[in-house]
Amino acid sequence: MARSADAASMIPATPATGDVSVLLRVACVKSEYLIFTITVLPLIEFA
Repeated sequence: MARSADAASMIPATPATGDVSVLLRVACVKSEYLIFTITVLPLIEFA
């Protein structure tokens, strides 16, 4: 628990960094979904 607290304290808890991390998370999920649709849907259609 002490290690996680130290790691969290090193990251500045400002709304800006929080928003950026959320945006990065959303962008990663969208890109993964896009790659999934591009690679899997054609396989399903041709199968």
